[in-house]
Amino acid sequence: TVSTYGQYHSIYDSFAWMDAYGGTDGKNGTAFSYMAFTAQIWGLLAMRLADQEILPMNLVPQGYALATYADTLRAKQINSTTKVDLSAMYAAIHQFQQAAAQVQLICTGNHHKGNYSIATSSSCNEKLGFVERQFLSKQGLPFRKWFKHILQAPGLYLGYAAEAFPGVQQAMDDSDLVLAQQQVDVCTSRIAAAAKFLTTSNLTRTYRQQ
Repeated sequence: TVSTYGQYHSIYDSFAWMDAYGGTDGKNGTAFSYMAFTAQIWGLLAMRLADQEILPMNLVPQGYALATYADTLRAKQINSTTKVDLSAMYAAIHQFQQAAAQVQLICTGNHHKGNYSIATSSSCNEKLGFVERQFLSKQGLPFRKWFKHILQAPGLYLGYAAEAFPGVQQAMDDSDLVLAQQQVDVCTSRIAAAAKFLTTSNLTRTYRQQ
């Protein structure tokens, strides 16, 4: 059936179906217009990333997101028999927020003023581009070791719906206190590793030597 909400792939995804129903209801061809528009967005993004001395990325919102994720866990404990200690996690998140703000100030702020060197540019891009790798766990999620990212993953029983700190949330749903706290500790260590990765001592030193 045709619906106004998103649909998944099926054997009926023919050219004719896409032309008639894949886009805005009642407007033939709009699906292909959306596809072309999406390709234009990705093309412009690729051009901008390729041409910038400093990657146009801002890690500060991610720090806020981490705090929101932790708040989700804290709120979940209200109606759960599984209580975990989140104090170390909040401390690690605070460290990440401070490091992210410092990177933003040194990399983006000084770049806009023209105060940067090749060494600073390279160090900034390394931190901005690769910090996400610090959120990977070698062990993966419990019972799903192929999921390595500790910040978000599909819920075990949710299909595609994602959860924040999925290892912790699943353990809490299963009332497994030991595993829940273990996963809190894993998440905390990866957030702390990301904060350490963003340490700007070398960036500050490079900038002051100019």
